[in-house]
Amino acid sequence: ASSASVPQDLSGDQANTNMNTGAIGSTGGSQPHDNMQPYLVINFIISLEGIYPSQN
Repeated sequence: ASSASVPQDLSGDQANTNMNTGAIGSTGGSQPHDNMQPYLVINFIISLEGIYPSQN
């Protein structure tokens, strides 16, 4: 028994609206942070396959 649902418009009525200041406020006091991908996991996956990158 499947029930068909009517698609709903969830985007709202207005195209341009102001966001809540809490949603776009600054945090962290303008301090830098690391934004690195998990490269150790990638090295582990490569070595699981037996394909090692060249050392040059």
